[in-house]
Parts: sequence; structure tokens; C-alpha cells
Amino acid sequence: MVTDELAAFERWKACIADAARCQNVVLKLGGLTPPSEMAMHMSRRTAGPISSEQLAGLWLPYHDHALKTFGPQRCMFESCVAAPPRICATSGLACLHGRL
Repeated sequence: MVTDELAAFERWKACIADAARCQNVVLKLGGLTPPSEMAMHMSRRTAGPISSEQLAGLWLPYHDHALKTFGPQRCMFESCVAAPPRICATSGLACLHGRL
């Protein structure tokens, strides 16, 4: 991550920790959008959609922090997310979910 992205990630982690202090809050993991923005940026630099391995590498720090902060009992993961075609294929998104 570059410096600006790292600073944004640290701010995001602090916000997630604040939200996790509220015991009535649960987290929908598929709603984590910062990795999607990074994936869109990455896909612009490649000839086409990025691989599920690349996407998992972008999402993993976010999912890891969310799971550690909220705990698995307060996280949910939906399976109805449509893959934006410029980022990855639907099959790539399914592989991503398995990788995470």
C-alpha cells in the first residue's frame, strides 16, 4: 500500500474498532468497499479483470481486521454479491470468497 492508502486503512481500522465496541452492531463483510476501489484501480492497469488471487490479496487485510475486531459471531458474509465486470468475473468473485 502507498502512504495515502496506508493512512486511510489505519483510519478505517480505528473506525471499525469504534463500531465493534457497540455490542448490538454486526458487520457485513461483503460490504467492505475500500478493496473494491483498489481493485478497480488495479484493473485499469491490467489488460482486463484481475484474478481472484489479486483480489483476495487486496481484501484480506480488511477481512482479517474485521474478523479479529468483531469476531466471527458478529460478522456475516453474503453470497449474492454481483461481480463488477471491470474488476473480475463472477467466477473470480466466487473463488475470492473461497480464498478468504
